[in-house]
Amino acid sequence: MNIEKIEALYRQGTAEHREDGFIVNPPFFGVVDGFSAPYHSKMEKILFDGMSGGEMIRRVILETFYAVPPDLSLEAAILYANLKISEIQTTHGIPIDQAGLLAGASFVLAKVKEKTIEITQGGDCFTIWDYGSGKFGATKNQAYQHVSKNLEIIAELMEKHHGNRKEMWVEFCPILSKFRQRDINNPEIKTSYAVINGQSSLRRCWQEIEIPVNGLKLMIFVTDGFFWYPESVGEIVLAKKMLSIYKELGLDGILTEKREGEKRTAETSYIDHDEATGLALEFRK
Repeated sequence: MNIEKIEALYRQGTAEHREDGFIVNPPFFGVVDGFSAPYHSKMEKILFDGMSGGEMIRRVILETFYAVPPDLSLEAAILYANLKISEIQTTHGIPIDQAGLLAGASFVLAKVKEKTIEITQGGDCFTIWDYGSGKFGATKNQAYQHVSKNLEIIAELMEKHHGNRKEMWVEFCPILSKFRQRDINNPEIKTSYAVINGQSSLRRCWQEIEIPVNGLKLMIFVTDGFFWYPESVGEIVLAKKMLSIYKELGLDGILTEKREGEKRTAETSYIDHDEATGLALEFRK
């Protein structure tokens, strides 16, 4: 394995729970962004041994990937974590066919092999790779349409409730649950995106990419707390900007750029500062 440098950066921001995580267990690498079932201040939060749903998901995925043997396939490792999550949520009485009621995680995970790197992505986690001399690429943000619509509705509700986030969440929670039920792990619709939440349809919705190791200089994995909206410019334009910032200022520089954007949208956002996780792999020349 010709990885020369690994950089990881985590910031909890103003998130209530630590639901992000990163994996550095060669040959496996990646980031996950857990989330809980929709809830608000007038509801009882579903807890798993004292953890939020997103915390539980994060723990299961990380424990799985830090324990799997290196010869296991990336697909098998993901599906094993997904099965354990299914068992946990079912044990807590949550119907596994109800995506709008389940905790889950967006993810981008990779296995670095001798000649290629396998990448599997779901939701709005994101990875970028750079071969230098202008040759680079990025995964698609599967959840772009879903998240963009959510942010639009949240902004409207924040205005309606005069900036009161608690009241906004009371009205938004059933909307969020409805959208998740429609979009998550649903191979029948175009707006579908993959989430590790215990559903067997996960395998039919994630995206898989394989890229050559030869000539690769850099890979960056990030959760959504590391990049900014609107993304209507497309993943390639966003990737180019993030690569440019990283080469000068590292992961911290990318996050600083995101934080500046958050300040400009604080009055209409659901949170002051997103939880954010980034992982960068630099390869030997």
